[in-house]
Amino acid sequence: MKLTILGTGCAWTKRECASYLLNDNIMIDPGYGSVKQLLKTNDQLLHHEKIETIDLVLITHFHSDHYFDMPYILQKEATGKLKNKKLTIIGPPGVKQKLDMLCQLAISKHSYDKIDMDKYCNIYEASDGKEIDFQNYHIKCVLLDHRDTVNYGYMIKLPNGKILSFTGDTTNCDNMMYMVNNSDIILLNMANTKKDRAHYNIIDGIELMKQYKGRCIIIPAHMTSESYDYAKTRINIPKDLMQLDLDKDVPYDFELKEKPILNVAQDIMLDEKRFAEFKLPHCILKLRETISSKGISLPAYCYDIYTTRHKLIGTISVSIGYNVESTYVGNILYTLNEEYLDKPILYESFIQMSKIAQSHNMDTLYISTSPKDKYAKNLCIQLGAKLKEMRYFSERNRIWYNLNDQERCIWTWKIGE
Repeated sequence: MKLTILGTGCAWTKRECASYLLNDNIMIDPGYGSVKQLLKTNDQLLHHEKIETIDLVLITHFHSDHYFDMPYILQKEATGKLKNKKLTIIGPPGVKQKLDMLCQLAISKHSYDKIDMDKYCNIYEASDGKEIDFQNYHIKCVLLDHRDTVNYGYMIKLPNGKILSFTGDTTNCDNMMYMVNNSDIILLNMANTKKDRAHYNIIDGIELMKQYKGRCIIIPAHMTSESYDYAKTRINIPKDLMQLDLDKDVPYDFELKEKPILNVAQDIMLDEKRFAEFKLPHCILKLRETISSKGISLPAYCYDIYTTRHKLIGTISVSIGYNVESTYVGNILYTLNEEYLDKPILYESFIQMSKIAQSHNMDTLYISTSPKDKYAKNLCIQLGAKLKEMRYFSERNRIWYNLNDQERCIWTWKIGE
């Protein structure tokens, strides 16, 4: 028995949407991109050849990142790829109507007209506590709390006797804990880093993983970038296309086997004399302070930016290490008076920050910019930085990084090349 985690993310991540493939024939939450992930599980097979193996699809709820690839699965059924068997579909009430509407929007009329769900599909509507037998599996539907959207989790009794569960999206509720307490393995939505009315969160989730160790294997699912960044230095985080052997006693172990470097501030010697001042062609950088390991501060060099006539016009800093409060190793932060943004001052200052970082054996820096800031975008392009992701910053992180925007562009700058 094997489980393939097709995606660990959600709508707003570079990682694929949370979707799963059980034993090559059961698909859970075919959100957009999941069909492409199927191909990646075996590059020797075409999309339709992978889809041919699917006998059962479970849909937790009707959000795009959980079922929008269904038209392509049904399209293969309509063109005869699945004509020798019926595709079983289980989803919330109204599942047939939802799929019909989606197919009308997603595929051509020619293909849509061929789809006959009554002829080629067995469709079951979930209800709380409903039990369905399928092949050698016994499936129980559990109603969960996803704010104003109906969401059903599924508990699957496997042929080996284990209970494998999928929550889809849910906040903390009695039925969520019922699933945790009655499962051997559970894929649990841990979307955010704070509690909300729609999703469970990664901070409480990691504590739950520790609490239930030895009783239930809890695997984080549906992680936002913020949740993923929080977890990656704390646990062995699941990855897209990870395969789990469900016949093992411990198919997934969340504990890191190697001790993570959570705070390297004390291991870094900041050279204040060597990097005290730089006279560049269009500006002067004067070291204002170095930030060491006191409190939760990052090891960093912080400079005031002056014109060549010694007028203070901004600041710039580069973090050399990181700690538990930071997300990226090597952040560059800056401010500059608006009238100087179109000058080469920032470019020269960034190049100098890269030289400092390289002297500390760093090869990558990260630049956070506002999506609205055209000057910063042009600077990143000029430096040769690549857009890594659009990241949501919580209120806490905005205060920590002194940011005004909820969303930021994160650029990766390879300085060792």
